[in-house]
Amino acid sequence: MVIPNIPSEIWFSAILAAATYLFITARVPWELTSILIMVGLALTRILTPAEAVAGFANLATVTIAAMFVLSEGMVRTGALELVSVFLGRVVKGSAVRLLLVLAATVPLLSAFINNTPVVVMMVPVIVSLCLRNRLSVSKILIPLSYFSILGGTMTLIGTSTNILVNELQIASGEPSFRMFTFAPMGAVAIAGGVLLVIALGDRLLPDREAAEGDQELPAHAFFSQMLISPGSALVGRRVVESFANLKVSQSMQRRVSRVRRLDGDPEPADESAEVRLLALSKGGTDEPHSLEPGQEFQAHDLVHMKGSAHGLAAIRDRYELEPSLARVTRPHRPPQSSEPAETLQAVILSRSALIGRTLLEVESLRNFAVTITGILTSGSGPTDRVTANTELVSGDALLLTGPRSELNRVRDRYGLLYTEDDPKMPTSLDRKYLAIAVMALVVLGGALTTIPIAILALIGACIMVITGCLTTEQAFAALDTKTLMLIAGTIPLGQGMQTSGLSQRIADTLMASSAMQDNVYLTVSILFMVASVLSAFISNAAVAVLLVPIALQMAGAMGIASRPLLMAVCFGASSSFSTPIGYQTNTIVQRPGRYRYLDYARLGLPLQVLVWGLCTFLLPAFYPLR
Repeated sequence: MVIPNIPSEIWFSAILAAATYLFITARVPWELTSILIMVGLALTRILTPAEAVAGFANLATVTIAAMFVLSEGMVRTGALELVSVFLGRVVKGSAVRLLLVLAATVPLLSAFINNTPVVVMMVPVIVSLCLRNRLSVSKILIPLSYFSILGGTMTLIGTSTNILVNELQIASGEPSFRMFTFAPMGAVAIAGGVLLVIALGDRLLPDREAAEGDQELPAHAFFSQMLISPGSALVGRRVVESFANLKVSQSMQRRVSRVRRLDGDPEPADESAEVRLLALSKGGTDEPHSLEPGQEFQAHDLVHMKGSAHGLAAIRDRYELEPSLARVTRPHRPPQSSEPAETLQAVILSRSALIGRTLLEVESLRNFAVTITGILTSGSGPTDRVTANTELVSGDALLLTGPRSELNRVRDRYGLLYTEDDPKMPTSLDRKYLAIAVMALVVLGGALTTIPIAILALIGACIMVITGCLTTEQAFAALDTKTLMLIAGTIPLGQGMQTSGLSQRIADTLMASSAMQDNVYLTVSILFMVASVLSAFISNAAVAVLLVPIALQMAGAMGIASRPLLMAVCFGASSSFSTPIGYQTNTIVQRPGRYRYLDYARLGLPLQVLVWGLCTFLLPAFYPLR
């Protein structure tokens, strides 16, 4: 195959334009676009084949892979459960208090652990706390995402962007960042961001629960289906007799109240008040039917309801109902011990074996003597139903009932995280402090020694496996292959920009302006904003590899140290707050928070402008120009 003799700068511009188009439109998966970039650079001879695939062996790729394993060790051992337990104890019905606690904990976690598992773990915890404390979930989840993004800017290992920029500058002969090189600017950005979110968040963020009308039951409640067994106390009883205090659909509220008055039924105040009765499927069918106050329950009827964990448990125990979310009625395998049954809330983590499987398919939990009592799916409304064919996704929460030892086995087998404060739970949580110690050693090693962070991260990952915090299979499963492919494929893009001469041409064009030559603040400002805008449409890694060569060329032309300009790229690429696709954590909270596209812009744009201004004036002050 003969390649036309076209200047490499033109070839590279065409590859860059095609890659940008594919990144923005997502016509093909981003990782496939990364492979096409490598192929294109090699075919056009901009890079040699070895250079085109060198991203796989780049220290940035290795470091990020090892950090995935370290983060998974923190999650698997339950180290992050300490945070959920702490939140449950300190939040007492105050949204401001919850935001302040999140502002103190989430950035600290995100500074050392990958943002994605932190937010995935926290979302169901926040939803549960809001449900119990009557707070609006939609007022909290976007701030949660923003706090995690800002926290990642604090350290070298806080984001993959920081790691990638560091390795790119080392390859160019620049000195490496240290672990806390980012901390001064990151701390100021976090402080400013927290103040802005608390000051404006309540006014600018929507209240989705209130928007749905006057509903006593919050939108974020667990959905459950309960089967009426032949021996249940419900058989032969009317709806109004059995659920005197149970909420029902708004269409029949007045009729139920009227029947209650006629019959003189009491209205006890108990946990069943935290449940809404949605529909009823008559014996042997899955088709739900509307309810009538005088309707009688029969054996094998399926009751569709939604409510709090405690409310559903109260209804189940009072009437001896059998949870049957997947409409499978075969008897459970009897537990192998005399332990009493417990009900715990379990979060489906980002690499759980349950992701993509339906409720019907996960009936295999019965092999562990564990029952799915309820499910809280991302983005569900107050009257939404869940079917046996509903696919589970990361961030969904399950109510699991069974003996503690069996619940422990289920968590380890399927990659779940319990969010309840249950100190008696005998689990592998004994290793959580070991996992924390391993992470601390990696951080301290990066701060106090000259050992490359890639080597420290690999050592930490190996210790996680050797000490049993993770199995080998769990460690390999923790590797986010999509992210790693994306990074490995875009690293050659930066080298191609330098080899083709395009980065030099762009830098020369920008530096032709006398204002740019004499004003480092303007240069920092432009680099930050370009990185911030681009990261709303293409990956942070692609933004970094494109702008780092330009920043290095501009620093050389201005005769200043490159650090302030590289920092502008790092902070800009990590400051895409105004769209749901600008950062992965923004996407994660969209469904459970039931946000619309513009909800992010209302608070995200002011935050983006604030961080832009802070970086413009403080980066040259924090990092010497000479």
